Amino acid sequence: MTPIGKKKSKSKAPKTPEDLADESRQFIEDMQGQKDPGVALMGAAFLDAILEQILRACFRNDAKHVDALLEKRGPLGTLWSRSKIAYCLRLLPKNILDDLDKIRDIRNIFAHNYVTQSFDSEDIAGLCAKLRFPNQLIDIWRKFGRENCLNNRGRYILSVAHVSNDLILCWLSLRDSASAKERKPEEVRQKEVHKPD
Repeated sequence: MTPIGKKKSKSKAPKTPEDLADESRQFIEDMQGQKDPGVALMGAAFLDAILEQILRACFRNDAKHVDALLEKRGPLGTLWSRSKIAYCLRLLPKNILDDLDKIRDIRNIFAHNYVTQSFDSEDIAGLCAKLRFPNQLIDIWRKFGRENCLNNRGRYILSVAHVSNDLILCWLSLRDSASAKERKPEEVRQKEVHKPD
């Protein structure tokens, strides 16, 4: 029981990238059984959760302050703010940020429109057509006459899967570089901290 006047910390220990990779595979399978609005909302929510875990792994081990930043009403409580800060901190490349923005926009169209939407709605289809990874695949498939085998819903699901894998790879890279820094002598680390970009 938490003493009166004290809030219990909501912070969880960050999951490992390997755990997230396993969850990603299962999540993509589960998502395919949903209706279009559910697919859009679940996909964006999953990417948001991965970004939260990556940011938690980067921040100080101070649950009070980290939770204040990452809670839903905090400054880093949305997919938009988490993706922007991750990009600005060089945790993810611009092409992943661009796809995250499109996935978020698709989610928002579904979430803020009371009229039943589908991935074939004009505005959503236009965003799906701009998702990077499916377009790369279609360029390859075109060589085999298969460019029309992926619909808009498939483009979205494929993009969520690809972005989640890219985010996990970014986290692995971050973790590996942090491990390398921990092995360097303190004097070398201090000099690197004060080097200009």
